Amino acid sequence: PLHKYLHHVYCVLGDSILNLNRDSPGPALPAFTSALMYKPDYAKAIHLAAECSMVLSPADAIRQFHRYLQVAPPCDKRVHWAHFFLVILYSQESETEKAEEHYKLAVTAEEKRLPTSVTAWAKEEAEKVLA
Repeated sequence: PLHKYLHHVYCVLGDSILNLNRDSPGPALPAFTSALMYKPDYAKAIHLAAECSMVLSPADAIRQFHRYLQVAPPCDKRVHWAHFFLVILYSQESETEKAEEHYKLAVTAEEKRLPTSVTAWAKEEAEKVLA
């Protein structure tokens, strides 16, 4: 019974740890990894693991954000964030064309997303690195 919900439990745990340690996301990553052991295509856990990896391993983060974009529904509230994060990561790698492509995809995804009151710093950061 509880087994079928463990992916969500681990993801909530990881999200809580991440929110307490935004500058040092390492402690949250094992919780997301555990969530993905129970449900490998759990989009939220993939996205949050990728956020952790931005600091720990940018190359892994790029792969994880692309994986997230494969499994998440197009209207998911994190799709535009994933593209903005990819802008930041590709800019750090000096891959300007890929960064610009993901910026355009982020803007389009932002228009298509379901309504939410949450705004992210990722858009502002992506705009800074492209400027």
